[in-house]
Amino acid sequence: MGGHTVYGIKNGSNVAYHSGAPLSGTASVTKGSSTVTFSSPQTLPANTALLFVDNTKDCPMNSYPNNCGYKANFTAAAMNAATTVTLTANYVGSSYSATRVYNASTKGLATGDEAEAEYTVLDGKTYGTLCCFDYGGAEMTGFDEGNATMEAISWGATNQFGQSGGGSGPWISADIENGMYEGGSNSVPTNTSITGFPYVTLMLKGLSAKDCPSGLTGSGCFALKAGNATSGNLEWKWNATTKNYGARPAGYSPQKKQGAIILGTGGDGSNTGVGIWFEGAMTMGAPPDSVDDQIQANIVAAGYGK
Repeated sequence: MGGHTVYGIKNGSNVAYHSGAPLSGTASVTKGSSTVTFSSPQTLPANTALLFVDNTKDCPMNSYPNNCGYKANFTAAAMNAATTVTLTANYVGSSYSATRVYNASTKGLATGDEAEAEYTVLDGKTYGTLCCFDYGGAEMTGFDEGNATMEAISWGATNQFGQSGGGSGPWISADIENGMYEGGSNSVPTNTSITGFPYVTLMLKGLSAKDCPSGLTGSGCFALKAGNATSGNLEWKWNATTKNYGARPAGYSPQKKQGAIILGTGGDGSNTGVGIWFEGAMTMGAPPDSVDDQIQANIVAAGYGK
């Protein structure tokens, strides 16, 4: 979790997590300029993702992408106790003379259409019906930046955006922005409700479209698995019929992942999800099924609830 210790996170509007760390002092930014001037010296590597807090005012609700001026900005060179840096592109927001700044960079996470895998362990009895209790990859800005700009495990019994699995939930789904998908379409009865488990293991794997099984390179593909975190094996939830990767929904390939991390919220900061989180991990690249089985065995051996 980006160097932060997070354990036993429970639902609530004040406990959601988005990767990023505040920098000291403030910064001056000018619309149309690629130069940033800091009030205190900074030491940062090249290609650091900077978010200017006051810049959020430039993105009114539901304005993305056409009328939103809030975006991540990347440093063109490393800084070593310096007070100025050049960005890789001109800053597009309003000018601010003293805005707080966050370093939103992460390391070792998939971006674009790169493959990734995620697993998490949650309380199996605690869930909600509204968006979103997620863990996984999301947009740098914390704003909805369009379809396929995030890929996170989502947990709950929500169908507020039109998607659902079999039964009444809760389900594991993939929050890939503007929808939490239990599979490749809005209704996926074969992704059945996950009930009766005190703790649940949830897993999402997404491949680069070019590496998907035959017939899925055009649509892209992802996999969902779930199981009892105290015993037994993981079950395929998507695609439960083929027990293999299944197609992404239309309009979600190629992926446009950005490399941020969220927990207990949606990609746009939605804070009405419900859940209790215990552990999780994200990897660049998707491991084989044998590794999934080893992860589940280790979780069971940890003795949740004992």
